[in-house]
Amino acid sequence: MKISVSTLGLYPAKMENILEFVTGHNLDYLEIITEYPYKNVTCD
Repeated sequence: MKISVSTLGLYPAKMENILEFVTGHNLDYLEIITEYPYKNVTCD
């Protein structure tokens, strides 16, 4: 099984907690997409 996981739904969990959440599901491939809420993004 291939899966992509967005961290936005798990924010503000630490990466260790995210990995613990997705492990143990017999995955052949895991892609973690790191996203942050817009309030934490600043642009000049």
